[in-house]
Amino acid sequence: MLQEGKFSNILKAATLATMVGSSAPGMPTHDYKVDTNVQQAANLSSSTKLSSEAIFKQLVKHEGYKKHIYKDTKGIPTIGIGFNLKDKNNQRILAKYGISNHELQKGLSDIEIRQLYNDTVQIAIKNAKHFAPNFDSLPSNAQLALIDLSFNLGANKLNEFKHLRQALAKKDFPAAAAALKDSKWYRQVGNRGVDLVNQLKHASS
Repeated sequence: MLQEGKFSNILKAATLATMVGSSAPGMPTHDYKVDTNVQQAANLSSSTKLSSEAIFKQLVKHEGYKKHIYKDTKGIPTIGIGFNLKDKNNQRILAKYGISNHELQKGLSDIEIRQLYNDTVQIAIKNAKHFAPNFDSLPSNAQLALIDLSFNLGANKLNEFKHLRQALAKKDFPAAAAALKDSKWYRQVGNRGVDLVNQLKHASS
């Protein structure tokens, strides 16, 4: 997890780089079409506090924001916002945007990072909805925790959390928090796990 001060600076830079109509020299403009797709994928209505930017901010906090390739805690080459360069689906996303290995080595622009992020977060939202068919009726903090977990794990590993799924189906959020806390994943991810468990604990509020 990023230190608070460092995260704040990264988030400010990432947000500024994707603001609509930014007048700062060299700053790319925000791609509203891509973000609208994320909003639609999450089925985020005006009646919920959850927004595409809330998802973005939390995932930048937990995944980081890197313009150059680095190795994650498992030694997997990664770039952007937790974009796994070994993943076959992600290879197709790179091809979709015409991002070559040469460009990866040079480093990505803010717009390219956001493009990759928006595609991968849509997949995470889809997987979260498949995992919890009642996703749309869950409180926003439970939705956010589930999207974060889905983004981090992918569909196959997410589906291993059977007790979590059962608790969410019943909207038993204390049991959902306990199920997530009682996992190998929780013991491996540090403060990210603490954040998600707390979000589930307070999901009924």
